[in-house]
Amino acid sequence: PIIQISLNELNSFDVVSHLKENMIDIGFTSKFSEKGLEFIPLFRDPIRLIVNKEHPFAVYDKVPISALNGCEFIMLPPEGQDLITVVKKRERFQAAVKFHVHSDIAAISMVAANLGAYIISDMQCNNLPDNVVKKEFQEDVYRVMGIGMRNQKSISPALRELINIAKSRAACTSDR
Repeated sequence: PIIQISLNELNSFDVVSHLKENMIDIGFTSKFSEKGLEFIPLFRDPIRLIVNKEHPFAVYDKVPISALNGCEFIMLPPEGQDLITVVKKRERFQAAVKFHVHSDIAAISMVAANLGAYIISDMQCNNLPDNVVKKEFQEDVYRVMGIGMRNQKSISPALRELINIAKSRAACTSDR
């Protein structure tokens, strides 16, 4: 009865910032390396490319990262580009950024209007419009999702139990 739960939707950059500033106890986020913070990996989340059904990449079984050179892209601000960073670590490419947006929902709507391509996580592809297709990359690209926190040794029993439940659920999901 004395436990208070507050859920906040933050980007990965803000999760790390809020952890460092002691504004949140834990954050479900993509993998990071930050002095003074810990990360517990839970599962891999594949990275996908979404395009309109009329886009040239729509016919590809798998899109090579090198094909993204010169491709018209819809892009998030720098603090939201963790997925692009993962893909570019695998293979460098130079996209033609056509539009900047501040949310995946806006980007998906723009892809539906055939205004460009967008890199997104597989977890976010559940409710795409009918005229938007998700494509795998030829290369195996993914982000590692998990739990960020300040220090495992100093967390409460309730947080420890939440982390154990998350680990257990992630293990069940990855077995499928």
